[in-house]
Amino acid sequence: MKWLVSLLFLAIASIDRFGFCASEPSSIFSNQELRVAVIYSPPFSMEKSPGVYTGFSVELWEKLATMLKLNYVYVPCSTMPELMQKLESSQVDVAVTNMVVTSSRLKLIDFTQPYFNGGLRIMVNADRRFTFAKFYEALDKYGYIEIFLVFAGILLALTYIVTLFQRRLTKDFPQRWHEGLADSFYHVMSVAMNGKTNYAAKTGALGKVLAGIWLMCGVAVVAYITSSVTSIMTLNKLKNEINGAEDLNGKLVGVMKGTAAEEFCQVHQMYVKAYTDPKVAVSDLINHQIQAIVGEAASLQYYDKMHPELPITEVGSVFSDEKYAFGLPKKSDLRTELNIGLLMLQEDGFLHDLQLRYFGDP
Repeated sequence: MKWLVSLLFLAIASIDRFGFCASEPSSIFSNQELRVAVIYSPPFSMEKSPGVYTGFSVELWEKLATMLKLNYVYVPCSTMPELMQKLESSQVDVAVTNMVVTSSRLKLIDFTQPYFNGGLRIMVNADRRFTFAKFYEALDKYGYIEIFLVFAGILLALTYIVTLFQRRLTKDFPQRWHEGLADSFYHVMSVAMNGKTNYAAKTGALGKVLAGIWLMCGVAVVAYITSSVTSIMTLNKLKNEINGAEDLNGKLVGVMKGTAAEEFCQVHQMYVKAYTDPKVAVSDLINHQIQAIVGEAASLQYYDKMHPELPITEVGSVFSDEKYAFGLPKKSDLRTELNIGLLMLQEDGFLHDLQLRYFGDP
């Protein structure tokens, strides 16, 4: 009888040794349903269809979950502040998106080890054509339209005065009013634009003096109009020239609410308009409601790539280096297992291949 018991124990040990008794879970969390927070942030996390998500971070998480045999359910969030609040209050177990590791966030939540090196970049309106409509808008904005209307009124008044003088002093001057006004208007504009007149020799001493004064005024008018147009065009050119973060001072910059981009702009005391929907931010950029958008470089480039019909482009190099990681509640027991899994995926090349598929060669 004893030999039967010994044989039974030997069989059990052999089964366990050769892995036939594989009911042992790969993770202590395998019997739980983890709540995974996601947010719309292409190309890292996107909703492919109702309840089905895709993206760089999502694919990485799902590979990690399969490897560790984790059960989970996605919990969609509308904004980054909402996602942060759910993490802080442990309403979710992990956040899967391009969360930037910052000192301020580390005071509130924990992170896994970083899985992606990113940074910020600037998106601008690619339509920099200086159309007549934009030119008129700039003239009106800076008060030049009113001044030009005054000049026009003065020119019309002078046309009438010159016509009165010429009808009395010049015998061969057209006596019909419409012909006389047209002739006088031509010569008034000639003086204003070119500084020349054909009336000086025909109007006597007083006429010559008046003509000389008007010549001087005409030169001043031409100089003022030229300088006004030049300044408006120069101002518009400078307004559109954004090539890096140093050019954002004094500009109204769009950012996504609660992101590292918003924090960066606030630290550098920029004028910021926060958005919860990237489509609205881009629409405002196209309609000149804001001068630029600051956001994660990969997200901006992906949005631009997916919308070739929009007049948007990215300028400058990547700045403010960032590390992306999965977010966790404070003191989460899941952190160690996820870190080990991320290292394994990095070592076997999965993470590298995933980056190549989404972003190409660095």
